[in-house]
Amino acid sequence: MRPPAHRYKFTIMSDAEYEWKPRPPNLRERIIAGVFVAVLLVTLASEYAGWGLFADYEKQVMGLLILIGLILLRFAPSVHRR
Repeated sequence: MRPPAHRYKFTIMSDAEYEWKPRPPNLRERIIAGVFVAVLLVTLASEYAGWGLFADYEKQVMGLLILIGLILLRFAPSVHRR
């Protein structure tokens, strides 16, 4: 018995199916997001590897970064399906 073909079919979505609200992110927003992710990853690595980059305040720094990330998400442009 063959499995249904639709389960293994990948659909390439075109740009016409999505739209940015209110607009696409600009260069400054992309740089801010990249720096945010880089600092968050370094903090996570420092916590789990025991590097002590933040003088044993890794958990507090991670909490602050997550709070900042939630605030940034509120103001970031988002993608909506048409």
